[in-house]
Amino acid sequence: MSTTPEFRDLKRIQDAIADVRSDSSSTNWVLAGHVDGNPLAVGLVGSGSGGPTEFSSHVDDTSVMYGLIRLEETIDMSTTVKFVYVHWFGEDVPFVKKGRFGVVHGSVRTLFQPFHGDVETGSVSDLEESNLMTIIQESSGTKSKVLDTKEAEGRPVGFPLFIVFSTVIVVCLCVVVGCVSFQLCSWLTVCLSTYCLFLSYLFDCVSAGVVPYFSCCYVFVTLSAAT
Repeated sequence: MSTTPEFRDLKRIQDAIADVRSDSSSTNWVLAGHVDGNPLAVGLVGSGSGGPTEFSSHVDDTSVMYGLIRLEETIDMSTTVKFVYVHWFGEDVPFVKKGRFGVVHGSVRTLFQPFHGDVETGSVSDLEESNLMTIIQESSGTKSKVLDTKEAEGRPVGFPLFIVFSTVIVVCLCVVVGCVSFQLCSWLTVCLSTYCLFLSYLFDCVSAGVVPYFSCCYVFVTLSAAT
């Protein structure tokens, strides 16, 4: 069996994909599928400007389909355009037929490239905008930086950093009055300052750990020079 399908009106499909990519167009999705259930024939199903919701209303549980959805991701007041490729496997497509359709998938996928993320699914819930954005964020490495309000409120950054910083200061003061050896203080200073940075990374707030880290290093250097 050929791995390259016959694209029915290829230019129409290419124009529809280009329309989704165009900044001057409101079209934000395009969908293609197999013509009359033929694994070797692919044609345009439709396109529109209604986003993932409208896209989802055009997929068919008895078909294998291919699509591209245009989304916008906002990070630090900057908005960028992202594209998600969708390989739709209808839940009612017989297992044997899935294999036959899968033979041409590579050629069809190439037609929709490039894109920032992709999903293979037979569930409409996976096509919800929030789920598609998660795929984009995981692919681009921005997921951990894009926090919703509840996540941000649940991150106890200040308190653990305050504990670490305060502990280092107390230990250093003990050395000054001769309660603890310099060797012990040096070891604690290095360990706690490193742990301070680790906590700030763990809680996604590196900037909160920079000041305590360099403060600890300053104390370490000062004690070294005084000993």
